[in-house]
Amino acid sequence: MTRENAEFGALLTLEELTQPMRDEAASAGFYHSPGWNKDYPRIQIITVLALLAGKKIDEECHAPPFRAGKSDGVSKGVAPLVAGGVSCPARERSA
Repeated sequence: MTRENAEFGALLTLEELTQPMRDEAASAGFYHSPGWNKDYPRIQIITVLALLAGKKIDEECHAPPFRAGKSDGVSKGVAPLVAGGVSCPARERSA
């Protein structure tokens, strides 16, 4: 997260969470969103099984889920990559 200058991140794992994984994520603390006036865990860990069961990562829904890559000059006019299935109640209300 430091190298990418990210406020928070998520780890998707095939294995069940271990106590050391939980401890490490908890030790990272929280990110406070001034826009939403809400705290989010800086590191969130979710299993693939939980994701398939419908669990979502707790995030600001206006934050882009992926960083923009360098343009290759070929993909002009192509919609940017976004995470599927992430719902944002604020967006849905304004649509």
